[in-house]
Amino acid sequence: MLINSADIGTSFTVDFTGDIDFEGTLGVQEVVGLTSEAIFTLVSVMDDGSPADSSLWVFDVSLENTSENPITGSRVTVLGMNLNPDLDPNDGSGVTGDFTIFVEGPENFPNAMPDVDICVKDGGGLNNCTGGGGAGSGAGVDLGSTENFQLTIDILGVTPLALTLDNFSVRYQSIDGAYTDPDGNVINLAGDSGTGGGTTTVPEPGTIALLSLGLLGMGLARKRRRRIH
Repeated sequence: MLINSADIGTSFTVDFTGDIDFEGTLGVQEVVGLTSEAIFTLVSVMDDGSPADSSLWVFDVSLENTSENPITGSRVTVLGMNLNPDLDPNDGSGVTGDFTIFVEGPENFPNAMPDVDICVKDGGGLNNCTGGGGAGSGAGVDLGSTENFQLTIDILGVTPLALTLDNFSVRYQSIDGAYTDPDGNVINLAGDSGTGGGTTTVPEPGTIALLSLGLLGMGLARKRRRRIH
């Protein structure tokens, strides 16, 4: 997803599914009811004042655990994503609010998910995206709850002011409930963990504006053709 400084004040939503690696013949399976949602709002874009010609991108983020029946319990403990351009090595990046740990360039995201450039969380180690502690730790977003934080990303390059975010990922822990496999067998879940990939469901205004201009141009072209005939 490509955003730019014209998108300040804009919100976009990322919906996440949930997968568990059952290993053996089942392998990784999408689990019905294991879901979450993140809403990003671009607050500001500014020069970070460093000699490296970098820019600070500030987002308000609302992360909700939307899991439902047959999932009876879960925690969303990590939110990760890829960035383009890359982070400024002088690093003005960080996170404040309900999530307080910002991790750059982790070597891996657990449970068969691909690498991500950054992740944020509110518990666990400071140099990985493996989650926010065990069951009962209180870390992460519980089922039916929402946590809010402000994410600051320090990106190399001031012009053009554009940033691509993709490969959105979350980690789930303390998953309770049930999963029905493709053969109809019910597997009880008790304290399991998993991950989920995200899809952007709300286009940013820049995209909407381009679509509107395109439709307007098509309308004007039709009018001109009618006048000619």
